[in-house]
Amino acid sequence: MKNGTKKIEIINTTLLLASSFTVFNCSNAVAKDLQTDVVVVGAGASGITASLQLADYGAKVITLEKQPNAGGTGNYCEGQLAINSPIQKKNGINISKEEAFNALMNYGHWNGTPELVSNYLENSGEALSGC
Repeated sequence: MKNGTKKIEIINTTLLLASSFTVFNCSNAVAKDLQTDVVVVGAGASGITASLQLADYGAKVITLEKQPNAGGTGNYCEGQLAINSPIQKKNGINISKEEAFNALMNYGHWNGTPELVSNYLENSGEALSGC
């Protein structure tokens, strides 16, 4: 971390160490006037990355997040997803492609392209069959 690193508050969640930017959880937001150079909407992996980079460049950044915690889909980065893979079967993990499809689409508020998500899941187990 660079010099000047300080704590920032993420309302209703946890504290992070980061360059000087502020994250507000919008679910409990109170109207107030704030001065900033940039507003980043969303404190997921991309939003946090953008906020940190902008702050490192010297911008005063406010990041807004509607969820109770930061991270977005970045919270689910635990490795490869492989529905019905040999590893999944060996470890007794039983989730159908339909369950995975609905979970992914629901998480993205059905904004994803269903055909692409379905194709991804349909071929995910086979892609890791050699592992």
